[in-house]
Amino acid sequence: MAGWKKVIVSGSTAELAGITLSGAVNAGTDTDKFLVLDSSGNVDFRTGAQVLSDIGAGAGSGDISSVVAGDGLTGGATTGDATLNVGAGDGISVAADAVAVDATVLRTTGGGVVSGSSQITMGSDLSGTANNVTVDKVKGVALESGEVTQLANIDSTTISSTQWGYVGALNQGLTTTSAVTFATVNTGQGANELYAMDQAVRTTDAVTFATVNTGQGANELYAMNQNVQTTDAVTFASVDTGQGANELYAMNQNVRSSDGVTFGSVTSDGSIIGKTDTITRFNFDGSTGITTIATASVEQNLTVGGDLIVNGDLTYLNTTNTAVEDQFILLGSGSTSADVGIIFQTGVTEGNAIGTAFFLDNGVSRLSYATAIAHDSTAVTPAAYIPLVFDVTGQGHTAVTDVGNIKIESGEAYIYV
Repeated sequence: MAGWKKVIVSGSTAELAGITLSGAVNAGTDTDKFLVLDSSGNVDFRTGAQVLSDIGAGAGSGDISSVVAGDGLTGGATTGDATLNVGAGDGISVAADAVAVDATVLRTTGGGVVSGSSQITMGSDLSGTANNVTVDKVKGVALESGEVTQLANIDSTTISSTQWGYVGALNQGLTTTSAVTFATVNTGQGANELYAMDQAVRTTDAVTFATVNTGQGANELYAMNQNVQTTDAVTFASVDTGQGANELYAMNQNVRSSDGVTFGSVTSDGSIIGKTDTITRFNFDGSTGITTIATASVEQNLTVGGDLIVNGDLTYLNTTNTAVEDQFILLGSGSTSADVGIIFQTGVTEGNAIGTAFFLDNGVSRLSYATAIAHDSTAVTPAAYIPLVFDVTGQGHTAVTDVGNIKIESGEAYIYV
């Protein structure tokens, strides 16, 4: 039955309905059989005895006859389950799952800190309890009562703001690269301060001025001689050419037959007819447009502003390379039930071009492959189907269940077979 089958690759988790090892053989006559992975990565049969030997197991007969309580322990047994208990001692309490020292014993934490309420005495320097120690001396020197108070209360309250100011008044050694915020800066410029200083603006500086005095009076910059050059692109409000009201367009433009000229309109008393010798090549009138009488040949570039409609059977492009600006090309627009595709020419048979085709097999709606296809074929039999890959987890694709298709889901690969 066709379905999605996992492709086992490096890192995959195998979910196999069954496995057949054609190369594995019975390693002995033992009825117990085990599959093991050897040092070469091969799966082999091993007997029960061999597995016990591999893991270093004995024959299965133990020699423990009793469990005896040692020092500090009670209990034990010679048969059945054996239980050993920790014996409680002076200052030691034993619970179901813990052994601890009780409060009658002076102890330290892991950092050597004394805790508890026991009285301690360390010569004449310290006195009191572990949680309330009084310091009487430092390095054997007795402390006055005021000194002890000062040590206990040094903060921004007991040291006056004047005393803290002594630190702030120090020469702080600011450098030109320091980032400093000052409440005020005295530059010696009086009320004008910084902005009244000679700022030494250079011609390369980008500066915004409130006003600029150019010496032109009311006209300022725009009345200056702006030195317009013939290579400049300039927009003028008006141009005086000396032609009066007609200006530029009324001038004699001296059009030659070799000139490329664009006219706003061309007026003719009748049709415009193009002839070579006595043969009419085209005829233009207002009702039919351009009617080509003979075969048209354009020796230079041809630009078509509208649609190009070709009503013949074949379109020939005798170019070296073809550049198509369209993002998508519609093939088979004349039929929705025919095979459509592209043929890559590989040869000629009986005067007809043949090639390899990539095409849509319309009968099964699958992209297909075929060889030796004539250029004028209307139906093609696939030699192979092109599989599609669906990224189900990453892109949310809906996998199509055609034979050979592949889907990627949750980091695993599947093929439909």
